[in-house]
Amino acid sequence: MIISHKAPLYLKVNRDGPINLKCYVHWVDIAEALGREYFVLADDETLISKIVVLHRMLGKPMPRFLDTLAAQKGMIAYGLERIPTQGALYTPFIHARDAGYKRFWNIDADDTCIFALPESIANLLLCAEKYADDSEIHLFSFDMWHSRLFYEWYDGQPLKHPMANIWTFGVCLVNNAQLDYIKYLKPELSAEVISATDGEQFVLDNYLGWCRTKKYFNIETWYADGLWFDHVGNSVSCHADGLYRLRGRDLPIAADCVELNFAMKNLSSYKFKEYIYRLWPML
Repeated sequence: MIISHKAPLYLKVNRDGPINLKCYVHWVDIAEALGREYFVLADDETLISKIVVLHRMLGKPMPRFLDTLAAQKGMIAYGLERIPTQGALYTPFIHARDAGYKRFWNIDADDTCIFALPESIANLLLCAEKYADDSEIHLFSFDMWHSRLFYEWYDGQPLKHPMANIWTFGVCLVNNAQLDYIKYLKPELSAEVISATDGEQFVLDNYLGWCRTKKYFNIETWYADGLWFDHVGNSVSCHADGLYRLRGRDLPIAADCVELNFAMKNLSSYKFKEYIYRLWPML
């Protein structure tokens, strides 16, 4: 099998609201700025039709859609039929492995937005790829939740959050797609995994967070100074000067987060606003 080193983007889309489609188009523009392939993970026929119409309206090539139901069958074939899974999260692992990719980006494309031009974000993702290569990191996810859950702010004092070890996808680089990331997930371990994730129903994020604490894989979280980010429905945040700023609160960035040597300051600029206002009124 020929291994491709150019990481494609897997864009997961579950919602079809105007803001969700705006986020999606922004990620398509980022993939084009990178010169990378991208695949859209969507199962709802109405949503797929809207995406097709959107591409026609914007004059973009038609995307390749992937069926996430194959992931459910893959888990059953692995002997894990007792454990529920998120097909949209697991599908990129199956597809990238079978297609011969060395790495890939797993993106929640319908509710994440980095406030910068696609070309700037493309360079940021390349910086993350290089750091992951140099440091032999297997999974490298943007700090969307880690610092936020690491501390609670109460009377000005940071308190350790009971779910501080939770690790999430969101905007995540999987740096060795040929590894068997599911090999530690056996039925007899499922109870331990669920217990380790605060008794929640099993999801792939929680399993990999559990693998992180066990050091089965090198799993890290990254951020860039000056990066403004919107997780739709959870408000705008910013990493700046060693702080995670969210809803008027300044929380410490979790000590184990990796700061990329890529300053985002001055990139979240009027040019980005012009880009947004030019594109988004069309949606």
